[in-house]
Parts: sequence; C-alpha cells; structure tokens
Amino acid sequence: MHTRIHVEGMKELRRELGALDRNAMRRTLRGAHVEVADLVAAEAKSTAPRRTGRLAASVRGTASESKAYVMAGTSARVPYAGPIHFGVPASRIRPPRNITADRFIWRAMGRRYDAAAEKFRDAIARALQRINTT
Repeated sequence: MHTRIHVEGMKELRRELGALDRNAMRRTLRGAHVEVADLVAAEAKSTAPRRTGRLAASVRGTASESKAYVMAGTSARVPYAGPIHFGVPASRIRPPRNITADRFIWRAMGRRYDAAAEKFRDAIARALQRINTT
C-alpha cells in the first residue's frame, strides 16, 4: 500500500536549483523527503488501529530525491494493511468483507502537513545558503 503527497512546484524547483549544483540539490531534496516520510510515518504508527500491533509496526517511511513514501504492511506478514486502510465493501463475495476504511496514513499526512511544509522550506533555505557561500 502506497500513499502519496504531491508538492506543487517541486518539479520546477528541482529543475532550477538542480542546475546550480546537481549533486548537492539531490542530497538536499532526498534528505527533506526522508525527514517528511519519517515524520508522517511516526504519526501514522501512533494512530494505526491496534489489535496485535503488527500493522503499526509495519508502517515505514522512505524517500527518493523526488518523492516521500509512507507504506504499511507486507504481503507476507501484514496482508490486511490495504483492506484496513481503504476498507472493503459488504457486497464483496470473498472475504475479507464489510471492513470500514480507517485512513490512518492519510490522516497522519493531514496532521503533519504544516510541519512537512516547514521541513521543505528549511531544506531549500539550507541548500540556497550552501550555494550562496560557495
């Protein structure tokens, strides 16, 4: 299960700042995405529904230079992460069925939106400061 956060203007920002110092910008943006993914993952872990705790323990944040990901579950150990997060209608013929959606990752993104935006602003300011001092 993957959940996305779309940052408007990120593509243009990467293109313009990447022209100045490509490697430094890649490291900076990846670092910002890792921080944001970890921030949202921590919130999602704390609000995940619990019976055994395996779903909450499976929440992970990861990132690339262009995206931050928060994932929950694995097909082998926690295959029910998707049905818990997105729900399953009662009309489904095969089990599982009649599971109410509990969008704990999306709620975590909403709660941490301002902090995530601040982390991006800080990362961009640090990158610009490094560029200006060189």
